[in-house]
Amino acid sequence: MSFGVRRPRRPPVVPVLRTCASRDSFGCWSIQHPYRRVRIPLLRDSTTDAALFGPGSGIFPATRNISVPWDVASSGVGVVLDTGPLVAFLDASDRHHPWAVAEFERFRGAVLVCEPVVTEALYLLRGHRPAQEKILEWIERGDLTCDFTLLSEAGFVRGLWRRYGNVPMSLADACLVRLAELHPQAEVCSIDSDFVIYRKSTGEPLRLSHPSIGS
Repeated sequence: MSFGVRRPRRPPVVPVLRTCASRDSFGCWSIQHPYRRVRIPLLRDSTTDAALFGPGSGIFPATRNISVPWDVASSGVGVVLDTGPLVAFLDASDRHHPWAVAEFERFRGAVLVCEPVVTEALYLLRGHRPAQEKILEWIERGDLTCDFTLLSEAGFVRGLWRRYGNVPMSLADACLVRLAELHPQAEVCSIDSDFVIYRKSTGEPLRLSHPSIGS
């Protein structure tokens, strides 16, 4: 007889899926369900990297302590920066990370980005908020210049977007090509091979920094 005393319920036992779970480089678990795949984000920093992967795993560097490796004080516009190199620089597990580090160190002058590139980078780094914050910090301090206004350049961007519709060209790519037109001395830094195809409105190829062609 219980005399009206209710015993506390035990929490349900949840089976651990071992062979069907994997983690990507952004710290997200992918669990294979019989009917769907579930992706669980996991916040990451250098401390949790060491706990999860062992000391010195280096999947993400100590992001909060990363300083700007390029020479911002130099005059002129040096680089139009795409999403891929920006993410690769902040993600040490990215196969282009060594190349991105070397490229960033040789940057001189202003480094230009556009809001679509920032949006893409923050999405790809969604499992690592310190890296996302570092990008926003660089923009706030002026280390990254993000002053491209789509409202005033929409006609040119739309023209590029339509011209390369068979690629297809993304909004970020169209904005970067337009930035390269506005700053003809700037070099486009990208890991996207589509930039080999793209041309300015004059038919001139882009000055390109790409892993396949070197500096």
